[in-house]
Amino acid sequence: MGDTAQAARYTVDKLRHPGERFPAFYHVHYGDGREGFCQAPDADHGGVAMTALQEMIMQVDGRRILLGGAWPADWTGNFKLHAPYQTVVEGHVADGKVVVDKVTPETRRKDIEIFPLKTLPLPAPPPLSAGKAATASSVYRAGHEADKAFDGNPQTRWAARETKAAWIAVDLGRPMEVSRVVIQETSYPRVSRFAFEAQEADSSWKALATGTTLGADMELSFAPVTAQVFRLNVLDASDSPTVEEVLLYPR
Repeated sequence: MGDTAQAARYTVDKLRHPGERFPAFYHVHYGDGREGFCQAPDADHGGVAMTALQEMIMQVDGRRILLGGAWPADWTGNFKLHAPYQTVVEGHVADGKVVVDKVTPETRRKDIEIFPLKTLPLPAPPPLSAGKAATASSVYRAGHEADKAFDGNPQTRWAARETKAAWIAVDLGRPMEVSRVVIQETSYPRVSRFAFEAQEADSSWKALATGTTLGADMELSFAPVTAQVFRLNVLDASDSPTVEEVLLYPR
């Protein structure tokens, strides 16, 4: 749809998978020695990512061939892609532009439209919560520990065990000012009521933001609060809550 930054982030995340000789060959396991439902090589995620990568550089609409709709200006590369009507488009990306080198048959060149490429935004500063000590009211199983929600990896997640109410907390190591949190509940959106809280000096909890649903990219802003420990308190959910990332920022 032309959202270059989102397309780039999702595609790169799909293609990253440590531990395998071929990263896009996913090896699913539960973390306790048992194999999952897909064995290596399993190219489901890799295949989806490669299809997405192709569609970032070329999409079609009837006879129209649209190039560069969601391709980042700072990504270079060569491409040779098949389009409808027995057409092959070859080209490259350099200096922030899409260049068409060859079209077969040549008569189809008139159907090509090239879009200006967008520059990816600068990486956001790391959240205050990155890599900090984390605890949770419960953990579903090995591989779903509390720290998975603060590791900066959207492919991992914390999950609670057999409950519809649970919490996950992070200790920043020292009091820090926080005024924004981003919560990613991507794979299993189950939360129906929550509070984001800060621990006060008397160990009680102060609600900074409340709501009903979370979803893939819930961003909550509030008046700056200085505290050392913060938590996401899930008050109700349709099933055991699970969250990919909880990211705390000063502003």
